[in-house]
Amino acid sequence: MVVYEKSIESSFQAVDDAVGEILNILTAKWPWLNKKIVFKINFLLRELLNNAVEHGNKFSLEKKVMCRILQDGNYLILEVKDEGDGIILSNQTFDSDDADILLRDRKRGFPLLIEMAFRVDVAGNQVNVILDLDQEEIENGTKD
Repeated sequence: MVVYEKSIESSFQAVDDAVGEILNILTAKWPWLNKKIVFKINFLLRELLNNAVEHGNKFSLEKKVMCRILQDGNYLILEVKDEGDGIILSNQTFDSDDADILLRDRKRGFPLLIEMAFRVDVAGNQVNVILDLDQEEIENGTKD
């Protein structure tokens, strides 16, 4: 089931507006979402949408970023697609204890998403992230 679907302009302000709207929709739909889960979703959306605006569409206001959020049972599926050339992620490992990686200014987004236990799939200029809401509830102590 589609929870949210919108095409946004390639600006950080549009990202901020869209993320606010999405979080309002999700917390209204699922009031049981705790602060940790909402934080993860917020971080994820901002990272994906900002990357699409900056790196995919290169801030071109003529280009749009499509954001779609689906619910499939207990899974929340976030899809972000830009009009850029796409990316290729290397198979580099991410060491969460490496201070140089954690403290650098750039290129931390995808490793942090993976570290936060999101399932991240990249195909060209589209990124899909799947979050198991049941697992999040269990890990955050809101579900038996």
